Amino acid sequence: MSRPGHYHRHQLILHWMTVLVVIMQYLFNGAMQRAYATGLETGVFPLDGSALMHAVGGSLILVFMLWRLTLRFTHGTPPPPDSEPGWMQVVSRGTHWAFYAVLLAMPLTGMTAVLTLEPVWGTAHEWLRIALLVLIVMHVSGALLHAFRKDSDAHRRMLRADPPQTPATGPGTRR
Repeated sequence: MSRPGHYHRHQLILHWMTVLVVIMQYLFNGAMQRAYATGLETGVFPLDGSALMHAVGGSLILVFMLWRLTLRFTHGTPPPPDSEPGWMQVVSRGTHWAFYAVLLAMPLTGMTAVLTLEPVWGTAHEWLRIALLVLIVMHVSGALLHAFRKDSDAHRRMLRADPPQTPATGPGTRR
């Protein structure tokens, strides 16, 4: 598979939709924590409006991440900038794969915590929440680093998609 110069349009849309839903998850986190604590005390999980929003958001993230992985394997990703040192490429690649792992594991541990009311799953979900915050800081820092480097436009690849494919520029042809 050839590596595109930009992300596919669907990859961009899913990236930004995931960002919005993750922000929503942090906003509704307190309601879910209270509902979970009530569930642990009473044995019955009260799914009120805000806790339900958190559950729906987690389910959306799971679907988005599975879709994003599929697109990553079918459409590829742009290569790192030529000016990016090798160590930075390793950190970038590792951060992206850690995002996939955490954003797949979070909905699964959250659903398991709610369905089983076993504290170990709630604790795992909480640790993943902290890991996600660390990854977000690393990712945004990397994007800002690229934004301020004159020799890199890597941050712009998340803002515009590959041009539509034509027979002359389709996969496997040189651009």
